[in-house]
Amino acid sequence: MGSLKTRSISGLVFLVAMIAAMWLPWTYIVIFAVAILIMTIEYFNITIGRSYLLEKIFSIIGCVSVFLLIFFSMGVSLISERYILLAFFPVIATCIALLYESKTMSPQEQNKSIHLFFPYIYIALPMAATVFLAFKDEGIFNSTLLLSVFLMIWLNDVGAYIFGMSFGQNQDSRKLFPSISPKKSWVGFWGGTFVSIAVSLILWDVGFLDFYIQYCVAIAIIVSVFGVYGDLFESLIKRHYGVKDAGKIMPGHGGLLDRFDGALFAVPAVAIFLKLIGLI
Repeated sequence: MGSLKTRSISGLVFLVAMIAAMWLPWTYIVIFAVAILIMTIEYFNITIGRSYLLEKIFSIIGCVSVFLLIFFSMGVSLISERYILLAFFPVIATCIALLYESKTMSPQEQNKSIHLFFPYIYIALPMAATVFLAFKDEGIFNSTLLLSVFLMIWLNDVGAYIFGMSFGQNQDSRKLFPSISPKKSWVGFWGGTFVSIAVSLILWDVGFLDFYIQYCVAIAIIVSVFGVYGDLFESLIKRHYGVKDAGKIMPGHGGLLDRFDGALFAVPAVAIFLKLIGLI
């Protein structure tokens, strides 16, 4: 009972924090920058451990810088887009520090160095993609689209869990990727997709999604497909390193990387889709 209560409280705190992030551009930038910081640390704890302390600091600074520079240039439009290039300096600093550190490292430890750069692609850029969903032209903050996408992601997870546990655990049920996540089933996937589409239609009806209805359904499908792959990819990393949860910041839920795993694939996919068809 205590575990269930702890899980409920931590989930509620996360939900409140995310809603607060959608309230103002400054709450958004603080909460999302902190989320990137924590997720990058969690990733390093899983993959690198205690090695490369200085290099990890440079990489964390770089990942947060990517988000901040895109926010200030392409979000609120306070600086020129050319300043995004400043994000290369932490990358270069990481490489230089790595040159000196590698002289005293074993080949096994040196092989871990590739993980110093992966969070730029896996965490920083996907989180920076939220800027394109949170801002309209001329730096106007309007988080209803971003909030709608996150609602679809979260409720897709809920729907997939309910349908999967209720109907997808039979002996004859087909699994999505049993070698990585034995409990994820096709029944759960289709159940989550159904919930996502239903949520998108509700959000369209109340005016949160200001697009034609077919685009809202397309967003829901993108969220379902890419969200489950994001979840599976994080499960692959954890399974490879023998880790159950990415962190302990959310008791009963794990780490922030466990909460954002689907969003790290789904959010940039939605942003790319809407950019390509000219809706944002």
